[in-house]
Amino acid sequence: MKIDSDREALMSTLQSVVSAYEAETSHHSLLGRPSPDGKVFRPVAEAVGKCKAYKQVEGHVLFTANGGRIISSGGLAPPLFNRAMHDVAGAADWLLRLLSVRSADGCFKCAVWGVSIDEEIRLSESARLLPFDALSESYMKKYITNRSRQLYGQAVWLSTNLFDIPGAAFVLDAPNFPHIGRDNSPFLEFERLQGEAINFWTLLEAASVGSPLAFGYWFEYEDEDLEISAWENTLSWTFSEIAPRISTAVGVEPQTILADTRQFFALPPKCQSDLKRSMNRFVLSRCRTFLIDRILDLALAFEIAVSGESESYTAISWKVAVRTAQAIGGAIEGRQAVRRKVSALYNLRSKATHGGSMKPDEQAKNAQLVEECSDIYRRLLRSLFEIGAKPDWNVLELQSRESTVESPHSGK
Repeated sequence: MKIDSDREALMSTLQSVVSAYEAETSHHSLLGRPSPDGKVFRPVAEAVGKCKAYKQVEGHVLFTANGGRIISSGGLAPPLFNRAMHDVAGAADWLLRLLSVRSADGCFKCAVWGVSIDEEIRLSESARLLPFDALSESYMKKYITNRSRQLYGQAVWLSTNLFDIPGAAFVLDAPNFPHIGRDNSPFLEFERLQGEAINFWTLLEAASVGSPLAFGYWFEYEDEDLEISAWENTLSWTFSEIAPRISTAVGVEPQTILADTRQFFALPPKCQSDLKRSMNRFVLSRCRTFLIDRILDLALAFEIAVSGESESYTAISWKVAVRTAQAIGGAIEGRQAVRRKVSALYNLRSKATHGGSMKPDEQAKNAQLVEECSDIYRRLLRSLFEIGAKPDWNVLELQSRESTVESPHSGK
C-alpha cells in the first residue's frame, strides 16, 4: 500500500537524521546540546514533501492552538523530528494520521473566575458547567494552574495576568470540528461556539451570580495528538468593557443556574436579545468605580428590560418603576416598595444627567439604594423569565400578579 511506502520512507529518513544528530551532539550534555537547525530539518522536510498524504493537503489550513497553520513540509519537520527523537515509528504514524484527519471532536473550554459551584451542571445537550478542579487534565489547565497565585486581599481576579485558581469551568462540546481544510470553516465554527458560550456567560453573571465574572477560554481537540502546537495555545478573554475587580467567588446553587438557563432560553429570540443588552448594561454597572456611573448604567438596564413595542408617553421614571413593580408582582406593600426604590434611583439619574449633584453626606444612603435596586433588577429578570415573554405592558400595568420569585440572595 502507498501509505506503507510513505511510512517506510519517513522512518528511513527519520532514523538516518536522528542517528546523525545524536552522533554529532553526543559529546554535549543534555542541557548543552545545540538545537536542531536547517541541516537537520531539511531532509525531514523533503521526506514529508514526498508523502502522498502530505500532497493531498499541502497549503491547506490546519486549526490548532486557537488559530490556523498553513500546512507545509518545512512547518511539519520540527514537530516530526522532535517526536522521532523518542520514537521513530511512532513519529511517522503520528504524521500520517495527523494529515488524514479532516474533522475531529473537540471542546470549547473556559475558566470562570467569580463563581463557585460544587458539582457539574448540565446546561444543555452540549454545554456544562463544572468545578475547575473537575476539568480534565490538559496543557491549558496546567497553564492556568501554574500562572495562578494568591492575590492581595484574597481577591479572585484582578487582570489577565493576576488571578487565583478559577472556581468553575465551562465546557461546550464541538463534535466534528473542522481540522484540516482549504477554507475558513474552522474559524466560522469557532466564532459560532464563542457566540453560543457568551449567551450562557451573560446569563450566568447577570441573573445567577449578580456580579461580574471573568472568562478565559480556548479550544482543544479530544485527541491531544491532533494538537500540533499545544504549547502555543493561550487564553482568550471575555469580560465587561470595563475590566472588573473580582474580590470573591460567589457560591450558587445548581438548581438556580438550571432554572435561569431553562427559562431564559425558552424566551422568544427578540426577548432574549433585548434582555442580553439589558444584562450587559447591568454587569457594566457592577464594574463601575464611581457611584454616579453605576446609577446611570443600572437605570439604563432597567429601561431596556421593561421597554417594548406598546409604549406610552408617560414619564420614563414612572413607567420603569411601575412596570418593574408589576412584573415582579406580590402583595401591594411589596410592589409599592419596589416602585419607590426604582423611582428614587431615577431621581438620582435625573440629577446626574440634568446638572444636579448628590450630597456627599448621602453617599452611603445612595450606595445602599443602588445595591437594593440591583437586587430588584435580578428579581425583575427572573419574573420576565417566568412570564415567558415580554408582556403587554399596557395590560400588566393595570393588573396584580402574584410573585413566585424570591430575593436573589436566596440562591446563594
